[in-house]
Amino acid sequence: MRRRRFIQKSVALGAMFSPLMGLIEQARASTQSFVAKLLNSSGNVYLPGQKNFYKLKRIVNQLIQPEDPEAILQPENIDETKSIVSICSQEGKSLRIRSGGHSFEGFSMGEGIVFDVRQLKSIELNVEKGWIKAGAGLTLN
Repeated sequence: MRRRRFIQKSVALGAMFSPLMGLIEQARASTQSFVAKLLNSSGNVYLPGQKNFYKLKRIVNQLIQPEDPEAILQPENIDETKSIVSICSQEGKSLRIRSGGHSFEGFSMGEGIVFDVRQLKSIELNVEKGWIKAGAGLTLN
């Protein structure tokens, strides 16, 4: 192929992919905006490539290697939980709930946002009224 023909085809190919590149940039900007909102919501936010992300992603069944989620979120109290659920709802993000490690198949891990409530380990007992309030992260030993 001659140089001139090569350049003509390259320019035509670039024009063809230009709209696609615009969509990719929009998606990237949307994701960055979403992550910024999460980081401002408090709680712990772990993104792929960050320290502890892959440690938190690990599941019991090592034969299954789920996809990396967009983020792993660990709220430390009910206010952070409400904030994170609200942000994900506004952004149209799907949530996967992870708590006590019950899913041997790893269904709590994968694409979307992983909402890791293992840190919510509070327990409240009211003997007089006869109720117990337990955090979603509590497990029996």
